[in-house]
Amino acid sequence: TTNTSGATVDYTVNWGDGSTNDDIANDTADGGADTSAGRLEHRWQNGTSSGTGRDTVTLTLNNHSTATPGTTPVSATLSLKVYDNSPSAPNGLSNKTLSNVSSTGTSPRLAADFTDNTGGTSLSAGDSVRRVTGGTATAGPITTFAYNADSGTLTANVNGSDDGNKVFTSNNDSGTFSSLVIDSESDYQLLNASGSSTSFASSIYYPGLYKGFKARVAKSVASLSTGVNSMQLSHSTTGNTNTVEFVKDNLTASPTVNVGSATVRQNVAGTFRYISGIPYYNSGSPSLTLAGVTIDNLVGQCYTNQSNIVEVDDGTNQESTSSNAITNTDYTY
Repeated sequence: TTNTSGATVDYTVNWGDGSTNDDIANDTADGGADTSAGRLEHRWQNGTSSGTGRDTVTLTLNNHSTATPGTTPVSATLSLKVYDNSPSAPNGLSNKTLSNVSSTGTSPRLAADFTDNTGGTSLSAGDSVRRVTGGTATAGPITTFAYNADSGTLTANVNGSDDGNKVFTSNNDSGTFSSLVIDSESDYQLLNASGSSTSFASSIYYPGLYKGFKARVAKSVASLSTGVNSMQLSHSTTGNTNTVEFVKDNLTASPTVNVGSATVRQNVAGTFRYISGIPYYNSGSPSLTLAGVTIDNLVGQCYTNQSNIVEVDDGTNQESTSSNAITNTDYTY
């Protein structure tokens, strides 16, 4: 508006919120180009925020007495973000899912007579489980930010008991507090209600209104009791995550097969074939019985869900015979 000195001008402002347009009668009126003019004030009413978009504010120079004919009216626009003054709070911890710990071993299942450290596990013998034997058992972190990181107490529950907590403040409270790890905090301006990233245009929370956090539970496996254990995050005002359950297995040694007391006896002779007077199994469905084999370190708190737990296989053929003496056989538990 630097080319309006000495001219008779008037303007219109459309605020893009459905309200009545404001008229600026001349350059000395509020909103005009003269240095003596005041600012033009506008107040958005309740319920007229731009939501997940932006309002387009349009300033139109309607008339200009000294301008080249036909150049007016002329307009300029501005995209303006207008936030709801009191939007609903974002999703709290009760809406978050805590991922289970990483598992080791092949298809671990929970063994009979397992030890329950949780005080009431939902697991039963035979269930597929997450198995740990060493290192650190880590549940989480939650993948999206949870409200509220400005107040309340966040607690890491291990087997139903407080194993580390932090009272939130207005500062950044990221850090490790026993088994509780607060990974990060974030203002919600560029987050949606679920705690995921969103664009500025789509944002619904103005800066400084709400703050969220990401956190996890992490505990040394060596300090956990053998058997089923559980982990959970709990916020004093926004609820709890799900409870994850996993198994610390006390058996890590490889199984050992003991054949010192084993016996093999003929069960069904069938029809022999004799070569140089030596009998060979030939026909009539001959069979042998193997007994007395024992196995150490077979099952701890878990067992592996496979069909070939024990294999009885054919050994070295003698005297150049071409057929196997027995059929290789796999056994489950």
